[in-house]
Amino acid sequence: MDTTGAGDSFNAGFLAARLAGRDIPEAVAWAARAGSLSTRAAGGTAAQATIDEVTPSIR
Repeated sequence: MDTTGAGDSFNAGFLAARLAGRDIPEAVAWAARAGSLSTRAAGGTAAQATIDEVTPSIR
C-alpha cells in the first residue's frame, strides 16, 4: 500500500462530486472512496480510481 497521492485523490473526489451537484455528505463519501482506492498500488497514481469506481452503484 502506498498512500502517496491519497490526499490529492480525496480532494479531487470531493471537488468532482460538488461540481456534479452532490451535497456535502455525499461529496465527502466520494472523497473517501477516491482517496482510499488510490492506495491499491505503489506509486501514487498507479491505482488512480476511475469515476465509475468512485460512484456508488444503485441497486
